[in-house]
Amino acid sequence: MCNSNDSVCKRLFLNDDVYLVEERRSITNSRNGNEAVFSTSEVSIIKELVLANGKPVSRRYLLDNCWGGRVVTNTSLSVAINKIRERLSSVGLEDTILTVPRFGYQINLTNDEKLEVVPLFNQYQEKEVDKEIECEEVCSEGLVEELIDNDIKKFEYFRLNLNALGLSRDFIIVFTSWIVSTIIFTFFFFN
Repeated sequence: MCNSNDSVCKRLFLNDDVYLVEERRSITNSRNGNEAVFSTSEVSIIKELVLANGKPVSRRYLLDNCWGGRVVTNTSLSVAINKIRERLSSVGLEDTILTVPRFGYQINLTNDEKLEVVPLFNQYQEKEVDKEIECEEVCSEGLVEELIDNDIKKFEYFRLNLNALGLSRDFIIVFTSWIVSTIIFTFFFFN
């Protein structure tokens, strides 16, 4: 069970309002307060489907990885999927798990819904998530282009200084190759 001192207790958001708390084996809709409790294998199935980011997951993979080493049949997986669908529907997620014929299952989250893992009780890590979002906003406003332009200018300055010294490109390539081969030779024969 999660407690306020447990820094590994996390929420796995299925969308803005609905999240899974793996340690509690529950999915909660924060908007309407509805909660559904799942078995350990059902939580493992949900987690595998969510972490696949909408890509299909094979029945074989789910059977091998979601029952803690126990041998189960396709019927066990089908029953678990049906129970998951019913419980997800009770918290407001309709048609969330899709069947991929002759293969397996996939989770169906719309573009508005996001997959995100955030700590449940660790406020420091939540602040780190906010900082990453701020960085993405700043970077999208042209900071990345400015940094790239500065790096290009530094490279051009270095190239111009080498040309001013009268060093040709061929000389620089030969000289660099000689230095690298000397380092490799020294490393292999004197260690």
